[in-house]
Amino acid sequence: MTKLHVIVASHNREATTVRALRSLKVATAQADVDFDVTLFDDGSSDGTIAGASNVVEQLHVLRGDGSAFWAKSMATAEQKVLTRTDVQPADWLMWFNDDVELTPSGLRDLLHSSKTLAPGVIVGSTIDPTSGALTYGGLRRSGVHPLAFDLVAPPSVTEEAIRVDAFNGNVVLMPVHVARSVGPIDGGFSHAFADVDYGMRASSSGVPVWVAGGAVGLCSRNAAVAHSSLAAAWRAYVGKKGAGNPRSLLRYLRRHQPRSWWFFFASSYALWWVRNLRGALSAGRPVR
Repeated sequence: MTKLHVIVASHNREATTVRALRSLKVATAQADVDFDVTLFDDGSSDGTIAGASNVVEQLHVLRGDGSAFWAKSMATAEQKVLTRTDVQPADWLMWFNDDVELTPSGLRDLLHSSKTLAPGVIVGSTIDPTSGALTYGGLRRSGVHPLAFDLVAPPSVTEEAIRVDAFNGNVVLMPVHVARSVGPIDGGFSHAFADVDYGMRASSSGVPVWVAGGAVGLCSRNAAVAHSSLAAAWRAYVGKKGAGNPRSLLRYLRRHQPRSWWFFFASSYALWWVRNLRGALSAGRPVR
């Protein structure tokens, strides 16, 4: 019998993580699948590990010092799973963000859809718990810039699926043999882009990336932060978790646009300054 191996990253979100794991436990029961969880806890000072241990029986905990962030945390957890001798090629690997609350039938629907699809990466879509709006899921290229993507609405019927180019890594399912063929999550990214990079690598190597029908979970978009000045917004943009982190942006562009990475690297920052200077001046916000 195949088994489900779930990888999760956490940092000081005890209540959120426990809620997510409880929803996972309910979903695995409805899907009638045996599972374990490998949790990379990046230096939590709250009760995240204790809370997770109370929910999940087969829990493997890896500990960081607070400097790993999402990409390295997930890469380390994935490596731990894929190098275990008891993990079989036909088993399932699941990426699971700790801010997602799976619907009771979400995992069952993902596994059911896999029966009619060519082996590949199956992405679960999430919706906002209040508005019902689509928040995370599959992505499709939508412009010249290598990081220009549109979020793709999933089919309304759970038995259907559509192909996409990449994905947000909130709920992602794939056979272990597919994970091993694509290669590891790149922990060299600081935080952003590791999931998009994985999807693009899968697609370019001929591994299909599917968005399953319906929504499999609830997850709000990360709230926009109101910065006190343009300088503060810039520091956040280029910081460890920012979309403009130079190391991560350079890593992604060199891999996926090797001939013209320098143009998109420079233009990314130029466009950010144009848009944000215009916005700051029109709103009367301080620059410094």
